[in-house]
Amino acid sequence: MKRTLLVALGIAFSAFLYSCNSKEKNAPRPNILWLTIEDLTPMLSAYGDSLAATPNIDRLAQKGVRYTNAYATAAVCSPARSALITGVHATTLGTQHLRSETKLPDLVKALPTCLRETGYYCSNNDKEDYNFEAVDFWDESNKTAHWRNRKPEQPFFAVFNFMATHQSRIFGTDSAYNARFEKYLPRIERTDPEAIKLPSYFLDSPQIRRMWARYYDNVKIVDLQIQEIIDQLEEDHLTDDTIIFFFSDHGIGMPRGKRALYDSGLQVPLIVVAPEKYQKEFGLKPGRITDRLVSFVDFAPTLLDMLHLGVPEFMQGVPFLGPNSENEREFVFAAADRVD
Repeated sequence: MKRTLLVALGIAFSAFLYSCNSKEKNAPRPNILWLTIEDLTPMLSAYGDSLAATPNIDRLAQKGVRYTNAYATAAVCSPARSALITGVHATTLGTQHLRSETKLPDLVKALPTCLRETGYYCSNNDKEDYNFEAVDFWDESNKTAHWRNRKPEQPFFAVFNFMATHQSRIFGTDSAYNARFEKYLPRIERTDPEAIKLPSYFLDSPQIRRMWARYYDNVKIVDLQIQEIIDQLEEDHLTDDTIIFFFSDHGIGMPRGKRALYDSGLQVPLIVVAPEKYQKEFGLKPGRITDRLVSFVDFAPTLLDMLHLGVPEFMQGVPFLGPNSENEREFVFAAADRVD
């Protein structure tokens, strides 16, 4: 018992001492932009799906590195997002039950907290959904959160969440659907339900084909929305100083996808784009494709390692970019638990 107590105290004390200050004077200070879409496996033209016309995401893939083996740690949003923001599995944090409210352990410091301590401006555009309260995580977290609200020349970590591909957006009457996306529907070519090759485990019916067609239309819409943010980055002359991460929060929101521990529920698209001055340092050669295994618990330690800030011991992930990214994963792990 005494030994266990001493070990626990040692872990807590080391976590207390851990600070996110840069260990190198000339450490890189790029801006970091996370573009997060909802409920989507790699059903994008950049991943070979001819029905998903995503020219803007395709351009990101051409400029960056496309990962073909990236996986969420859960097939539903809150547990997966808790791992993304902390670098710790939901089953360790106690956040594995969707729609629970867990107190984050004192020794766990979230990624934006670490970045804010080093001078980064951290903004989250609307959605948190971590199964715990995000106390002191963000400089701003709301629908108007934006890097444009930071101090002049301040580096930023900005997260934008796109809901168009969320499971809830494919349901409802045609009139309700058309009203929801009236801004974008005239700008895309609508998907022909008869052109869809259904997975063999789906009933081939007009209703199922209609839902899948809407999903593909929503993928085309989110492609337009993502380009709007990239255009703002270019308008602000920040493209040459910003590393972009594009990914989904888990797999597709269809039966046997969301909530299920299959590839259809866990595998996500992941594209990372770096400006030229950072490409060599981080191995982000334009157009490269890699089958390296990546887990959501790897995201937080990866960013800290890229910025030479040191990875705290409580984080369970493996950096997939940065100076300490040479050790590759053999496995990724995921868990399913109670939903609602």
